[in-house]
Amino acid sequence: MNRLIVYGDDADIKSGEGLVFSYSLGAGSVLNSEVLNDASLLNRIALIYRDRYSDYVYSLNSIFLENDLIYNNDLSLYFISDLSNKRTEIFDTYISICHLILLKRKIKKYNISSVEFIGCDNRFIESFRSSIKVDLTKKRVKTHYIRKGKWYWYFLSQFRFFLKYFFSLIFFKVFFSNKSHGIVNSLFLTRYPQHFVNNSYEEKYGKLVKKDDCYLISILADGMHQGISFYSIIKSILKLNILFANRKIILLDREVGFYDLFKNFLYSMRLFFNFNKVKSGRKFIFIGINITNYIHEEINQSILRIPRLTLYQNAIYCVFHDNVVANFYYHLHEYSYGKFFSYMLNKHFPKVNKIGFQHGPASMRKVLYFLSKYETGYKKKNYRKFLPMPDSVLAEDNYSKRVYEAANYTNIKVMKEVYRLDYLKYISRDHIKKGTVLIACGLHDSKILLDEMRREISINKDRIYYFKLHPRSNQENTLNEIYNINLGNVKIADQHVSKYLEFVEEVVVTYSSVGLEAHKLGIKVRTISLPNRINESPLIESDYYS
Repeated sequence: MNRLIVYGDDADIKSGEGLVFSYSLGAGSVLNSEVLNDASLLNRIALIYRDRYSDYVYSLNSIFLENDLIYNNDLSLYFISDLSNKRTEIFDTYISICHLILLKRKIKKYNISSVEFIGCDNRFIESFRSSIKVDLTKKRVKTHYIRKGKWYWYFLSQFRFFLKYFFSLIFFKVFFSNKSHGIVNSLFLTRYPQHFVNNSYEEKYGKLVKKDDCYLISILADGMHQGISFYSIIKSILKLNILFANRKIILLDREVGFYDLFKNFLYSMRLFFNFNKVKSGRKFIFIGINITNYIHEEINQSILRIPRLTLYQNAIYCVFHDNVVANFYYHLHEYSYGKFFSYMLNKHFPKVNKIGFQHGPASMRKVLYFLSKYETGYKKKNYRKFLPMPDSVLAEDNYSKRVYEAANYTNIKVMKEVYRLDYLKYISRDHIKKGTVLIACGLHDSKILLDEMRREISINKDRIYYFKLHPRSNQENTLNEIYNINLGNVKIADQHVSKYLEFVEEVVVTYSSVGLEAHKLGIKVRTISLPNRINESPLIESDYYS
């Protein structure tokens, strides 16, 4: 009887006696087992099922409409929900589907009749049971905590956000005054301080912003795309007054009214109960896989976000009513945050030219970018059934343009210059050091990258390997692992990545955008596809280089 261990933790374990197959969902491995993970096949599956999954997710809009989850009597709340975004960096829904499709093939190929789960969450086990029919045993099963949407948890989270917004708004009203700028050629939506370098230079738009153009800045946003402390909010508003004294700026948060706060807080309470109708007694099945608990998690996040977006309805209206705007540039147009701006302008200010702005690397495997072919609402005013769209999109390169076209966007133009990569212009590679490698880690891949590179590092003792950890990753665990391997040719890269791109011979990445930046500098880049994650780097796409 062939046995399979599906393993979900990050530490390595032993397999026990006899022939055992294993499949890892996390960074850990089952030692002395025949590993069934197949990175190449996983990435092919992600590509094959991408459009079908996008169509399925869009089909859930009908449930929103059935339950009257409609804003202003004309916009389906589906379109500004996290569910519609399909964010793989936050939710495991799509990667779990791809794992299960792959596992089903492997189980059939190797005639596996018994499966043991170790360190896996109950969502995955439930989805497995629904789609793969083998004997299951459970040992040391880790239960994954899912936000259940209990009224007290939801109430406290929303109360905390709206309370912070209330006190921030008092400060905004007292210490900042928006001016009417009359005719504005180009208005650029951004967030402060997140996207500003050296305090006053916006890293995404760069020199595209001309002297007479204007920034539309949000400090609070929805509390998720940018979450900062009340102290940082106060510092930010004081800095804005100083740094932009001679520049055109509109603070979006300043236009929110106290009545808007109160109304949307009450709306958030009502939404909680209305959304329960979507979840109650309904199963969500995609290609025979029960993904109900995964979808519930995305819906729960949506309940939190939506009233934080609708909070800005009157503020957006006031900004565009008081200023005649010809062109509106906005990154995050693919997300709920940007979609709400698309809706507001399409409905109230259709003459404004809306230009979606690519904010980072695109990929044919990044389902966030992809819309259902039935979803896009170009020249359509039925916002219950069709997504409000930007008039055009600025893509960073020809490959990204092809991604947007495949994702059912139209009128895609290529940027003349990618300003977020401006720093590359100042990198001089006149003094390359032989035998140096930069390993640039992503948010979730540092341990696996270390494991992948460990043998190579120990063999090539004449080479120096610099580990650049992601600033938001769990650095402590990875640092301990690096120190424990006790190899003198491993160094922690604690300076800005540009310092290392000046002299290294090679860069190793999984999906980090540092790989793309190194490629643009002509540095040799090695891309490693992780066995348990979809690789969303365009560097693994053959047509990226065409």
